[in-house]
Amino acid sequence: MTVGAYDIPYEDRLVTGPTIEPLDLEEVKKQRRFAATSLDTLFDTWVSAARQAFEEETQLQLLTATRVFLLDECPASNVIMVSRGPVQLISAVTYIDGDGVEQTFDAANYAVIPPVAVVDTYPQPGGIQLVSGSSWPSLDSRTQAMRIEYVAGFGAAPGDVPEIIKYAVMQYVGSFHRQGEETTDKQVYTLPLGAQMVIREAKGHMKRTVFPRRSATAVALLAATSVYP
Repeated sequence: MTVGAYDIPYEDRLVTGPTIEPLDLEEVKKQRRFAATSLDTLFDTWVSAARQAFEEETQLQLLTATRVFLLDECPASNVIMVSRGPVQLISAVTYIDGDGVEQTFDAANYAVIPPVAVVDTYPQPGGIQLVSGSSWPSLDSRTQAMRIEYVAGFGAAPGDVPEIIKYAVMQYVGSFHRQGEETTDKQVYTLPLGAQMVIREAKGHMKRTVFPRRSATAVALLAATSVYP
């Protein structure tokens, strides 16, 4: 969730995650030059943990999953970018109106960003943008009054994930394997230069702007203080 004084609090939650991992156990063991089966259960755990660590670090969603993006208010801008990419589709946009009733925001009021689900190695953030003549709905004052349900990920199969991304995730697994139970957050991030470059590139593309509040006072203050570009 965001913490900026003029930023709208938001949260992105996993609804339905993938049932498989992007790395196969045998290819991981081959890369680690480990033939025994004694650590198979641990390797499975490390793969899952490595994928999750990479996703949290880069804000990428590797395999297809359903997520929900929650906002306390509608922004001053006409764009809302969700937290994970690449975005495949926007399933629904719902909100709680001033009477406390859940409503569906008509899809005719917004366009999906990007308009076509193009899966690049380093995707840009996706979301929705108001079409000309439309405006955001009025929300109830409760927290997380707006919900954007969406599907994100490179694809449903491990082969859909770019090889360079899988390489970086493999380095996380290697860190877990080398350090075993002594692995710490700091040690996990001591990755080979190539993996660090992949992470930096992905983070740079997935970085998105904040959501300034809609009130005229806050917007004017933002412009006067140049808190945000």
